[in-house]
Amino acid sequence: MAEKLAKVVNTLQSEFSFPIDCEWVYSKEKDAIFVLQVRPQTHLVGAIKNASPEVVEALSLTSNWEFGALSESLGNISPLSFSLLEQLYNDSLGAFQSLGYKAPAVDFLIHLPDGTVLVDPIREKAFYQPTLMGGFLKSFRAPQWQKKANAFLASLSLDDYKNQPFSYPTLLELFQLWMVANILSDGEGRNILLLTHAYELSWYQNLPTPVFDTREDWKTLNISLRDLFFFELNKLKQNLVEEKHSVFCYWQEYLNKDFSKAKERQHHDAPYAIYDFSNVNDNLNDKSSQQSEFQSIGAKKVSSGTLFIIENPARFHQAIPVVSIVLAPYFDNRWVHNIQNLKGIITHKGSQLSHSAIVAREYGVPFCVVGKEAVKDFKQGDEITLDALKVIISNS
Repeated sequence: MAEKLAKVVNTLQSEFSFPIDCEWVYSKEKDAIFVLQVRPQTHLVGAIKNASPEVVEALSLTSNWEFGALSESLGNISPLSFSLLEQLYNDSLGAFQSLGYKAPAVDFLIHLPDGTVLVDPIREKAFYQPTLMGGFLKSFRAPQWQKKANAFLASLSLDDYKNQPFSYPTLLELFQLWMVANILSDGEGRNILLLTHAYELSWYQNLPTPVFDTREDWKTLNISLRDLFFFELNKLKQNLVEEKHSVFCYWQEYLNKDFSKAKERQHHDAPYAIYDFSNVNDNLNDKSSQQSEFQSIGAKKVSSGTLFIIENPARFHQAIPVVSIVLAPYFDNRWVHNIQNLKGIITHKGSQLSHSAIVAREYGVPFCVVGKEAVKDFKQGDEITLDALKVIISNS
């Protein structure tokens, strides 16, 4: 077996120029090694200090980059998704300007190698800065946009639409209508999470059906148009199932079916990527922490149960009670088989691509990374509610 394992290692070393995590099994019956999973190594390497030179240069132009609401709603996205997002914004400048915003250029987003999207709030504020007639234009054109959005929804035959291939013009129209609805509803409904897009690397074999509401208020339009936008985006994701390497293309490269730089880009970025940004005790940069004190890396839901505290995972060898909410400094991989029986997981350190977080998402179990201060008053056996939607923990 040693010779076979050495052959696997040599093959992987020739294929990947950066550290990887590899899961494999040996079949005694077939006398063969099967590689189950290969992914970039998921240890903390630092988001900015160890970012690629290109990203460091871009970040040095301003000290305002931060993880915000847009970052949270997008999740960690691929180069293809990010460049597509930039294209949508650029093609929608007229829509923003019609509502009286200056919207001069899309320069308030930056993409880190791990897929995180950072936002410069100063540049974003400048993007949404009203023109001299901005207030009047917003009020004057709001009914026109509302009429246009409702007409679009009314004309949509969902059965026919589901069978139509991905269309960028349709995605663009949905993006513009959704952005306008989001602006005019003051973001109402944004807190209702869209599970189909909660994890960038997941796509549905059967597209979920958006839920329509006959009311015409902006909140309802915001939710319906957002669902339809991601519905259309998921059609694109279906095209990627057979050509997964294309997620490392930029949008124009994808349109031209130019995959020549995709693999090079993947290997270039991988050594700089940070996969453990959910460690709330770490800073994004040297100047100030951009981390929140509560991050959800599992299922976005509300769950209640009995708190089971594990103070020292390395010395814990007992059985974890079923339907409990585990609180520990970190979630040891020895406990992964228990996840399906748990109501929730609370840790002080965690990774979105860790084995335990992935399994928690698969089983729909809330997994939250919090600072120690947030749980200092809880005791063994407390009945608590873990709300991964509002990112709070409270006594039941």
